[in-house]
Amino acid sequence: MRNVRHTNLVSVITTCSSKHIRAFVLQYMPNGSLDTWLYKEDRHLILLQRVTIMLDVAVAIEYLHHGNDTPIVHCDLKPTNVLLDEEMAVHVGDFGISKILAVSKSMAHTETLGTLGYIARVH
Repeated sequence: MRNVRHTNLVSVITTCSSKHIRAFVLQYMPNGSLDTWLYKEDRHLILLQRVTIMLDVAVAIEYLHHGNDTPIVHCDLKPTNVLLDEEMAVHVGDFGISKILAVSKSMAHTETLGTLGYIARVH
């Protein structure tokens, strides 16, 4: 994941690990998550912002699926994992349960991954 770089993906600054914890240090997103902008009464998005966000998320996912030698499936794409920087530009984050798919292998998954209501279906 360290080599995955795209304008619409959260940048990993560094990683930290010890006996008790493993963590990523990510780029700060001052406007928080899309979830906040969709469901808080004090925040509102105009139609153009909503369409731009939708397109930026689609571009990020297209890059994950087709922009690398090995496709990556996010598996938990939801409004809380869509982060917004100071200019309201989209950065998709939280790849904690993402799946890296081998191009030459067919894969079947039997376990449920993701958040109910947002679960990705991988064949």
